[in-house]
Amino acid sequence: MLNSPGVYEYLINVTIGTPPQNITLIIDTGSSDLWVNTNASCSAFDDSADAALCNQLGVYDPTNSSTFVNYTATDESFILNVTYLTGYVLGSQGSETVGLGSPEVRISNMTFGLAEESPVGVGIMGIGFELNEAEEIMFPTIVDQLYNQGFIDSHLFGLYLDDVDAATGNIVFGGYDEDKIVNDSLIFLPIVPIQLPGNTTGFYLEYLVELDGINITTGTGNSTAFQNTTAFAVLDSGTTALELPNDALSYLVNVTSATFDETFGAYLVDCDAYPADTSEYISFTFHDQRNGTTKSLNVSFYELVVPLDQSTCALAVEPAETDNFLILGGPFLRSTYVIFDLDEEMIVMGQTLFNTTASNIAEVPANSTEGPFNVSSIAPTITFSYTGLPTTTNIGIGNDGTATST
Repeated sequence: MLNSPGVYEYLINVTIGTPPQNITLIIDTGSSDLWVNTNASCSAFDDSADAALCNQLGVYDPTNSSTFVNYTATDESFILNVTYLTGYVLGSQGSETVGLGSPEVRISNMTFGLAEESPVGVGIMGIGFELNEAEEIMFPTIVDQLYNQGFIDSHLFGLYLDDVDAATGNIVFGGYDEDKIVNDSLIFLPIVPIQLPGNTTGFYLEYLVELDGINITTGTGNSTAFQNTTAFAVLDSGTTALELPNDALSYLVNVTSATFDETFGAYLVDCDAYPADTSEYISFTFHDQRNGTTKSLNVSFYELVVPLDQSTCALAVEPAETDNFLILGGPFLRSTYVIFDLDEEMIVMGQTLFNTTASNIAEVPANSTEGPFNVSSIAPTITFSYTGLPTTTNIGIGNDGTATST
């Protein structure tokens, strides 16, 4: 993944403990563990800037909380050991009261990790499937606990990151925001289960979908097709780039006149190369499960250009390890509104309606038999927003934020 300064991550402010301690976390659809930095992990950074950022985004201190339960102290098998592309997180495990939103929703007995070593100065709130947790002993995820404790009626959430310049966005647990989606652009996709050799049944590990094709359209109106055979793609908000097949990436680098820079480890481009209304884009084509049609969702070249520092920009793209298995990170998830339905094992996504203040939250009821669009009412549900302007840091954090509830 791109791990360069200025590449965007999306953050949410939560509270942990009693009394509440303010902590900022990355929202990550590509993982399922919840963990936070502690005084030990912040002080372990060799770089003073990393340590400062760690302290700025919130350090959890279990000795200051009356609701902390230390699992590791009574059973050493409860350890935190998570590996990411950027490094590993080591520490202990326990349970706490976690607060989301304003006014707060207080989740009790939430299992989480306390980092003693971590690669970045910000913890992670994974919102994937429980089976994707890194620990041998699995616990309910934060989405599970919202459901189990009666705060939402369905294992479902809608994610709206808005465009690359946006200062706000939201995640809706238990529903989605109808006014953030371009009309008639919705695509229904089953989540692809992982099936091991010799097993007839699969299991759900990641938000994995089938991708039918990729097209790149340039300013001349020419469209070039790539990936004409079915591939698989993971929808990962914790990855800041698009992974593309090698032929598509080479073509994109050529038509954008990007140059690879060893220092940044990125494809550099002119920061003003593409206006927000550019007609150049990458199309991702999918087979709509609902009606059998083929539909595409577009990522503008404008959404690919991200700042590395005040005068340097790069394309948020990188080569896929294999051409038939891709990760669709920040640029794709900014360009699409995605509804992650864990009950129905379904992804519903449409083209994002950028920069709109309109909001119409649809709450999905319990025991829905038709997925997220079997909606009985339009009502408030749990909505959390990140706010704040993009900033440049040395670990790729872009949008700082607070959590609000409606």
